[in-house]
This record gives sequence, C-alpha cells and structure tokens, in this order.
Amino acid sequence: MRRGLCAALPLGLAFALTLALQGCVTPAGLQAEQRRIDDANKALGEKDWPRARVAVKAYLSARAFNHLSENDQFGVLRMGASVELKHGDKEVGYGYLLRAVQKAQAGKQEWLELIGYSALLNHPADAPRGLVVLAQRWPDQIDLLHERVVGSALRSLHDLPPEQQLQASWNLYAANFTLKWGFQPDETWRDLCLLLLQNNRLSDAVEVSRRVTSPEVLIGMRADRRFDAMVAADPGHYDIETAAKLDEKQAQEISDAHPQILELKVHVAYTLLRLRDYGAMLAATDEVVSEIASTNFPQRLYSDFSDQYRRLLEARSTALQRLARPEEAVKDQLAASRMTEEGLKNVSQVIDLAELYCQLNRPREALTAIGDLGALSDYGRMQLEGVRLRAARQLNDEAQAARSMKFIAQHRADSPLTYEHALVRGGQMDAAAQSLIARLLDPKQRQDALRSVQDFPLVPGIDAEQDITVQWKALIARADVQADVRKVGRAESYRIETFD
Repeated sequence: MRRGLCAALPLGLAFALTLALQGCVTPAGLQAEQRRIDDANKALGEKDWPRARVAVKAYLSARAFNHLSENDQFGVLRMGASVELKHGDKEVGYGYLLRAVQKAQAGKQEWLELIGYSALLNHPADAPRGLVVLAQRWPDQIDLLHERVVGSALRSLHDLPPEQQLQASWNLYAANFTLKWGFQPDETWRDLCLLLLQNNRLSDAVEVSRRVTSPEVLIGMRADRRFDAMVAADPGHYDIETAAKLDEKQAQEISDAHPQILELKVHVAYTLLRLRDYGAMLAATDEVVSEIASTNFPQRLYSDFSDQYRRLLEARSTALQRLARPEEAVKDQLAASRMTEEGLKNVSQVIDLAELYCQLNRPREALTAIGDLGALSDYGRMQLEGVRLRAARQLNDEAQAARSMKFIAQHRADSPLTYEHALVRGGQMDAAAQSLIARLLDPKQRQDALRSVQDFPLVPGIDAEQDITVQWKALIARADVQADVRKVGRAESYRIETFD
C-alpha cells in the first residue's frame, strides 16, 4: 500500500519528524503542526470533507512539505486531489493531480484520472501527454477510457505547438497506439504524416501512412497535394475500393472475435453501406434484430445492448431507405429515437428522424420530432437548425426560415458543410461557392473541403435525398470552385458511399 494520507499515522509521524529534524519550526510550532496533522487524519476518517479540505491544504502549504520524502509528498498530493475533485474545488484538485503525476510514484490510475478530468475541466493540452504515458506504460488501460474522452485527447493534439504535436503523435505511433478493439486512429496518423512531410521525413511519413485504413481519410490524403510525395511512394495503398473491402473484412473479423459486442455489428453494417451492398446491410441488421426479439434478456446476448441497440436500428433504417422502403425506415428510426441514453434523449437519432421526415416531405412531423431536445453541443445545434430551416422552407414559413438561416450563418464555424448545404438548398450558389473555396484555401479546413468535392454516386432510395447531391454536384462543377480545387488538390470519382 502506498504511504500517504491513506496511511494517516505513518504520514503524520513522517511529517512531524521531518519538521523536527529540519529545524523548520520551534517546539511549539511543531506541536501546532502535529495538531493540524491529527485534525486532518480525523477529518478524513470521519469523511468530514470541508474540514478535510482545510487540513489537506495546510499539509500542502506547510514550509516543511518540500522536505518530506517523495512517497509522502505524492501521498499528500494524491489525497488532496481526491478530496478536492470529489468534494471541493475541482480546479484546485486538478492542480494537485498535475503535481502528483510529476512524481515517480504516479501510476496508471493517476494518469487515467488526468486524461478524464482534462476533458471535463477543459484543459486540452494535458490530455495528449497522459495518453502517451498510458500507451507507453499501460496500453491495456486505454480501453477503460470512454471513447469520447480518447477522441477529445487526440483532438487536443492540435492545441499543442507543432513541434510538440509532432513529438506526442510520434510517441503514440511508436507505442503502437490503437483505439478500442484495435481500430486505428486514422486522422491522428494522417495529421502526423503531414507534420513529418513538413519536416522532410518522407520515409517516416510513408511508414506511418500504412496504418491509415479508413477509406474516407485515404480519399482526403489522395486528394491533397501536400501528400503527393507520400502517395506516389506507395500508390497501391490509396486504391479506395480495395481499402473499403479490406475495411469491411477487418470489421467482420473483429466482430466475429467479440460476438457479444453490438457496437462491432453496427460498424460492420456501415462498412457494407460504404460498399453500397444495401441488401447485405439489411440482412446483417435483420439477423441481430431477430436474435434480440427472440429473448427477454438481450443484455445477456450483448453487453452493450442498452447503449448500442438504437444505433443498430438506425443502421437498419438507413438500409431500408436505400432500398426504397421508407415507411419501414421511419418505423425503425422512430424506435431508435425513443430509446434513452442514461435518461437523456438520443439527440443524434432524433435529429436524423426529423431529417428523414423532411426527406419524405413531412415537415410538420419533423418539427414535432425535434420538439424540446434540451441542451445540445454546438455541432448538434447546427444540425437542429438545419432541420428547422428545411422544414420551414417546405412549409413556406419565411420568418422561421430567416431565423434559422441567420443562426446557421452566425455559427457556420461549428459546421461549415451544414451552412453550405443550407445555402445550396436556398439557391445561394455564389455564397456557397465562396464558403467552400475559403475552406479549400485554409490549410486547417482543406482536408474536409477536399473530401466534400469528390464525386460519389447518387444515393438511391428516397428521391428527396438525391436533391442535395444533384445541387451539390452543380456547385463543385462551377469554374471558380474547380480552379481552386486544382490549386490545392484534385477531385476524382469513386464508386463507394462515404460515411463518418
């Protein structure tokens, strides 16, 4: 057991002896320090958190703290972090935790907490460092972090100066970092490749690029002139249809190895969507739906049933949409939208239901579906206003359309593509072209912009769903858009359906 406030008496004695030996205080002062120590131990034992917070702060502010052994310093900091994070001022506790992980005694639990609290308290620059330490020392612990926390930590790499981002990303690569179930963090490796190329490390970039498996990410790299030397060094890796087939095969193999994980079956379904094998996608989801319907205890079949079944129903709804079976698609999407996640509405499924109603020219049902969704992320709010705008236009409600368009324009940075789609649907092609060109010329937005100008097949099924694709193709065919595409990359045709 670690020494520290969890082992109160030894720490108290160590603190007192240190004070005496170092001659930091008078005998009377030593008695006062000992009373403070005793009070802290008692408060902690009684779970009197307000008093414990005061006492722990006294530990940390004492003149003799720096004379404690490293073990005892770590123990005080660790307990101070725990008390403040759980029962007091989280920012103060986070500061203690930051100091604790600097000690050699810090273990996997401290680093896991650092990553989690860095996301919660909006300290993004600390998360990548924690992820690197876990990947290097305890890679099996990464799966204990929620995927949103890991995703946030990876995105936080961009908050670091370029040289630090390069080093942290390279350390993750060298540690063979992967996401849950062994999937690759494709966008992280793509960004690392770009940093390596900018530092004249072509061979390293080619090596890293071989870990990129997502067809969507590969399309972006193939389209971007900044990656040309790397793509030319290994052109076979950028055969997109081959990559899509390999991705489906890998997803199926991982799912077969973990038959009780519903999330993996959902992922397989979407890899079939990408291949435009809608019949196989429907069959795969039908099999799971039938299996679940045959039991009263679906949680015994799938450990993540309560979290993932709504996503499976949404995948089935998508397959039904592609097969021109809209009423069945609505039924599944409606069922998915009604499932709660930790007592909260499933915002994504609700918004997608409303979008489906708009595709079927049923705007009133779309507006009823979105109703009161409560607090949303910035991106979620953009999607919500996108649905409101589309429904308002179908209802000829010019006032609501103007309000929604104003909101979307003001918050375009939260989802530029939503803004551009709104412009295109409203016939404002010049404004849409101006926005798209600005993204193409911005190095930070270029990847997303280039992916959006590639040529993909029309999505089959619901006619209204094809409208935006036809209008978008007209936008990217404009001479001014094409000229700027050629400045920074290229647009090509693919026979897959992309998804993110």
